[in-house]
Amino acid sequence: MKDIPIEIIKQYKEEYLALDPTYQIPILEKSAPNLPKEVIKNIVGFGFWTKKLVRLEKPIALSELINWAKTLEMLGVKELNSSTVELSIGELAKRQNDQANLLINTSRILKIVQQTC
Repeated sequence: MKDIPIEIIKQYKEEYLALDPTYQIPILEKSAPNLPKEVIKNIVGFGFWTKKLVRLEKPIALSELINWAKTLEMLGVKELNSSTVELSIGELAKRQNDQANLLINTSRILKIVQQTC
């Protein structure tokens, strides 16, 4: 899995997103190698629980998680929290309604992620 080019992953993002979220961890580790492992696990968990709990017009795809991880890496993020999500919401949700809906649910999702990851 670690040797699959990102271009292939992006092409088949929906198939990969349907897989167990643990398959996404090596993809994000390769995309953002300097991001702490705990943050990567939390990103994957955030994407998973968002898909389960929040209705979005355009669901978060793997390519958005990859871009989000790269952005958080550039910002030097050491932990995923509400402020981090709020500052980088545009990487996750492109539509205004989705951003608002996601922000409303961020605390609840993060609480679940912290309990399960």
